[in-house]
Amino acid sequence: MVRIKRLNALAILAICSTILVSSSSVGAQNTTRPIVLRGALLIDGTGRPAIENSVLVIQGDNILAAGKSGAVPIPKDADLKDVSGKTIMPALINLHGHLGLTTNGVDSVSGNYTEENVRRQLQKYLSYGVATVASFGQDADLIFELRDAQHAGKLGGARFFTAGRGLAEANNRPNPAEIRYHPKTPDEARSDVREVAAHHPDYVKMWVDDNLGRSPKMQPEIYQAIIDEAHRQHVRAFAHEYYLADAKGLLAAGIDGFAHSVRDQPVDNEFIQAMKARDVFLIPTLVREEVVFIYAQGGKWLNDPFFQAGVDPGVLTTLASPAFTDKTRRILISPSTRPD
Repeated sequence: MVRIKRLNALAILAICSTILVSSSSVGAQNTTRPIVLRGALLIDGTGRPAIENSVLVIQGDNILAAGKSGAVPIPKDADLKDVSGKTIMPALINLHGHLGLTTNGVDSVSGNYTEENVRRQLQKYLSYGVATVASFGQDADLIFELRDAQHAGKLGGARFFTAGRGLAEANNRPNPAEIRYHPKTPDEARSDVREVAAHHPDYVKMWVDDNLGRSPKMQPEIYQAIIDEAHRQHVRAFAHEYYLADAKGLLAAGIDGFAHSVRDQPVDNEFIQAMKARDVFLIPTLVREEVVFIYAQGGKWLNDPFFQAGVDPGVLTTLASPAFTDKTRRILISPSTRPD
């Protein structure tokens, strides 16, 4: 038996096919009466082997005990729920997402970023077992009102963290859906950071990439100003990067974390040791890279009921279209043709 003291019940989800028993439904029960989930396969997140035919005891917001059926005492007044055939596991975390950009389609267009759309996406995340989302730099200022509402217990769905408006390369390309800053000078960069810092973001996000040679790249004096000002405002600075050389430059400039893997070449020991010396993290985003290959396969996986239950109809139509599959295959052949 595993006894767990004061572990928040938001850490567990019971999933079977498209049926979800989550902490949101647990929390709605009478908090003075224990709830016992019995019969599920339990993955406790510690690295120990999964437990068949488990028992999980919950009271209020706390998980009191977990273990093999027969080894965990069941309180006499418990609300006993048979969850045989389900799996209980720690909630998932999306360490790199973008809230509110799309609705019933795959393209970011002006008008998508609304309170209703963000709320809907947070609920969708939670319904699929993702209880925490880090949103990385394309949030409108509305996101801070929603974060305050969530902290006050007035907004459900997945818990989220946000950078607010991120900072990208200086350009003059009109895009009505664009909400990022595009500083042209170090002074503009520092001013932009101060503006977003006034909203108390969880971190600052910047893009240091040339889109495989198709866009101007943020210059070192700009990202140095962003990092310095973020630290002056007591906010950590994270970066989207692609090239190893840029990653090394960002490390030297004081970056706190990388939002992607280095993707132009294998990293070397110098880079690894520099990251370890300053305790800098890297979010691999391997699924993001893998998904391009998945899309190129066409309809083999689009008929999965679990997938279809969560995807918007317009997205499903696009992903299933031969035109989208062909475009994805062309990108794999020639990455320089990828869209913005």
